[in-house]
Amino acid sequence: MKSLHEIIYYDRYTRNICEEIVHADRFLNFFYNTNAGLIITELILKHKFISQIYGLYKRSILSKSSIRKFVSNMRVSEESIDYSSFKNFNDFFIRKPDLSKRPIVEDSSACIAPVDGKFIAILKMEDSLSFVIKKHTFNLETFLNDKALSKEFHSGSMLICRLCMADNHHFFYPDSGVHQSTSTTPGYYYAGGPYSNKKTIPFYSSNYRMMTRFSSDHFGDMLIFEIGAFTVGSIRQDNLINERVSKGSHKGWFELGGSTVVLLFLEGRIKFDDDIMNNSGSGIETYVRMGDSVGRAT
Repeated sequence: MKSLHEIIYYDRYTRNICEEIVHADRFLNFFYNTNAGLIITELILKHKFISQIYGLYKRSILSKSSIRKFVSNMRVSEESIDYSSFKNFNDFFIRKPDLSKRPIVEDSSACIAPVDGKFIAILKMEDSLSFVIKKHTFNLETFLNDKALSKEFHSGSMLICRLCMADNHHFFYPDSGVHQSTSTTPGYYYAGGPYSNKKTIPFYSSNYRMMTRFSSDHFGDMLIFEIGAFTVGSIRQDNLINERVSKGSHKGWFELGGSTVVLLFLEGRIKFDDDIMNNSGSGIETYVRMGDSVGRAT
């Protein structure tokens, strides 16, 4: 059945334009594209307690029977999936990726994809400019909620990494360096995908998120954000504050639901890969696996 949302992306590995399979397509269409659904979203669905209730069910043994159907419907690769090891759907969702199939690019100057997902890049930010990214409103100053940071990263570069339900939800460090600090910004739980046709959603500035200040060996100081979304009850961190980490080492994971990772670079520190930049200019995301290159240090 054809998706109601028609989300297309470029697959770097097949070199084809593909259409994303959207989990709970009709559900999302109702709550983000009908008047009644938008009212329910604002009054109820965007709040944390709904995602927590959903999480309780997905952590119960009752949800185990839905795993095989999900794998089939979403065309998840069955490599390394041991169904007997999962007590519930959440166990399946937070399964660790097979890192042998995600080799870290050898070029030391390369920034690697921190997740499996669909990437779009903005080479130069402006803190006072509001614009739309895949049907979500974005403004650097409101996103950072910190005037000093906004001034520091004004005119910097941004990489948005969107994960859908079928992706693996562990995230990794994009370069070697020192994990300096992590802070949390409370917020709502709007859906993270481009599901709204009628209005833009304040996903970046309003959703629950965590920010890591990271001193990268090849890209200087940068910011790493993990953003929660509808049904994402929590973001788990390895808490490696003030520790040196290697490129591709584990940073944490999302529990349930599609999510987003954002990388912010200082001005002039990265040149994004050509396919990502060319597709981004047309508003098309590029599918990249964790460990592969997304750009080079300048």
